[in-house]
Amino acid sequence: MAQDPKAVVRRFIEEVWDGRNPAAAEEILADDLVWIHSTHGNGRGRQAALEVIKEMRAAYPDMETTILHMVADGDHVMTHWAATGTHQGHYRGVAPTGKRLQWEGAVRHRVVDGRIVEHRAFPDSTTRGGPHDIALRGSR
Repeated sequence: MAQDPKAVVRRFIEEVWDGRNPAAAEEILADDLVWIHSTHGNGRGRQAALEVIKEMRAAYPDMETTILHMVADGDHVMTHWAATGTHQGHYRGVAPTGKRLQWEGAVRHRVVDGRIVEHRAFPDSTTRGGPHDIALRGSR
């Protein structure tokens, strides 16, 4: 039975990205996942994605993502999201600031046979003080 691509992406964001059930990555992310991200770089494979998630969770252990809008066209799902988290760990060479941050962006996933095979992120680097701003410009 085919899974709804939006349900797969929602599960990825809520369970894996937000850290509620990281073991679900085994079911949700394809072994040969293609990961494209302007801040975290490009990678291939489930493990590459899990390393990025691990880095974010270490820097922002209380990070929580809210799905603002989600639309699907066939096997492609576009999600506009917002996140919050406290900068409690090193991130891209920047020492923890202890600041509570808010940021947003969009991500396009491609889902095949119930697994995410492509993750292409579009973080809003104009969010002043957000993690992507920190990564690109350094601590404020």
